[in-house]
Amino acid sequence: MAKIKLFILFIFFSISQSFGYDFNSIPTGEEYIIGEDGIKRIYINVWGHVKNPGPYLVYKDVDLITLLSIAGGPLDGANLSKIRLINQNNNVNKIIDINEFEKHIDNNFHPYDTIIIKPTLTYYVTKNSSIINTILSIITLGITLDNL
Repeated sequence: MAKIKLFILFIFFSISQSFGYDFNSIPTGEEYIIGEDGIKRIYINVWGHVKNPGPYLVYKDVDLITLLSIAGGPLDGANLSKIRLINQNNNVNKIIDINEFEKHIDNNFHPYDTIIIKPTLTYYVTKNSSIINTILSIITLGITLDNL
């Protein structure tokens, strides 16, 4: 039993390292972290349709474009007109349109805010079109066999 647990643990760490997860970047629970340079930093979570989702330790005054860039940028098909910002402190849910970025340039992120980027409906449908084709093929086959 101990060998199985060790094997599962080994697989977990191997997979997490292959996806580039850095266990040294796990948030500490502190609201502000002041670096040796005296600048305040905060953790912000970036979830969803970006290249490298996860928690990021960034300057307190980071802007949305820089934050998305740090996360590797949005993937093809990302819905940048409905970026969701969730503030952990006061449960504020806000939708941001990246096309109107100049209106949101003074976004004041708070510690442990979460940015969520979802794919567009078009992307989702085209990505899953093989499933739809399979279902339609099964229905067609059923109708054909029923008519025989």
